[in-house]
Amino acid sequence: MNYLPWLIGGSAVALATRKGRRASQRAVLRKPVVYHCGDGPGKLRRGAGGVAHQEGHGLSVTTEPEEWTRIAKLGGAPRWRLDGPGRFLDPSGIDVDAALARVPDLVVPTTRWAVEVPMDEEGTLGEMQFDTRREAMEEADPEDGLLPYKVRSWAAGPGLAKLLRTHGYKRTSTETPVPFALMEYTHRFHPELDGVWWDDDVWEWGAPRGGIHPARLKHWRWTQEGIC
Repeated sequence: MNYLPWLIGGSAVALATRKGRRASQRAVLRKPVVYHCGDGPGKLRRGAGGVAHQEGHGLSVTTEPEEWTRIAKLGGAPRWRLDGPGRFLDPSGIDVDAALARVPDLVVPTTRWAVEVPMDEEGTLGEMQFDTRREAMEEADPEDGLLPYKVRSWAAGPGLAKLLRTHGYKRTSTETPVPFALMEYTHRFHPELDGVWWDDDVWEWGAPRGGIHPARLKHWRWTQEGIC
């Protein structure tokens, strides 16, 4: 199962096309102050203990640590304030498919089954993707007309396992290759950026979140501020 928060209605948002080395300002978000809940700079665990997360191999950060605590019930983890350049790629400001096509070693085009599901009490719909129609049917709601449909998507490429091993992941996640690939695309083609900012909304099961690429952590100053 793979939920991609920037995929709504079955296709990647494409608002602008970048040309040249530097990312268009339309595709860059400024977040000079962010927060991380968990290990500090001297104790960061490579690969988050071997479990993939929604920010790929970037350090998970937010501008709303209280919301993270509410959702994830982090219970006593150290809270760190990070001050830095704060320039993040905004996936909603680019053609995501075109970007992923530039890292064919990490992801390859595929077709998957998708179904729209309610994301909150107001009925906002988000998309979940599955490898088989049978899996998608388990989340479908035929009574509301929410049935599985095929979508173009991305699968793990031949180089993804090596990338994850490099960053300390013990297991390769074939279900969530896009966050890793887009994070690495940003680092390869826009090294002036710190990482990717995935979401800027606060809702029942989500909060603003981004990921800082491991190579960019040296540009950030860490200060512990209580617990999450």
